Amino acid sequence: MMATSDPPGDLKYWGSRGVSLAPTTRSGDKYSVLSPIEKHIIAECQEEAFYYRSLPLSLCFGFGSHSFYNLGLLNLPVFERLPRQVVKWGLVAGAGVLGFWMGQLSYSNHCATKFLNRAPEGVIALDIRMKAGLQLYPYSIFSPNNHEKWRQLSSMREEEKLNFNEGRKFEIDPEFKDQNVLSPNILDGRV
Repeated sequence: MMATSDPPGDLKYWGSRGVSLAPTTRSGDKYSVLSPIEKHIIAECQEEAFYYRSLPLSLCFGFGSHSFYNLGLLNLPVFERLPRQVVKWGLVAGAGVLGFWMGQLSYSNHCATKFLNRAPEGVIALDIRMKAGLQLYPYSIFSPNNHEKWRQLSSMREEEKLNFNEGRKFEIDPEFKDQNVLSPNILDGRV
């Protein structure tokens, strides 16, 4: 039987914050080696590639294929057995997807230049130079040239993980500070 002074349910074991010991602000990229400027450049490149290249090309290809189909320039004998509307809108959708991917690919060189100019020492810029043949050694954690850089990056990430709580180290909730971790299992007879 529970005494009347015991908190109800799981509060007795886990405290008012619940069972999670994870940081309150979750970062999905806690092991990422990308710097914040590289993450910003990636987001900027994705947005610009979509609005400046992919969307215009997609719309132009879609409207163009629609117009060409209505003018009879895209009436191919391959599509005679399919309904007219299915062929028409299939061509429009296919041309739109083709325009989208052509726009994305056409922006990749511009994006690579952004990385080389704005984050020349970043991981992505090193990878671009290596693939272009401008970097003599492969960028690898096993390369002796990169050990120091990887040590710096890992120590930075470790500091970020330790300082997730506004610089405070790991804290134990005062409600169960003196409680043993195994005590719920001992009380329930699971040990």
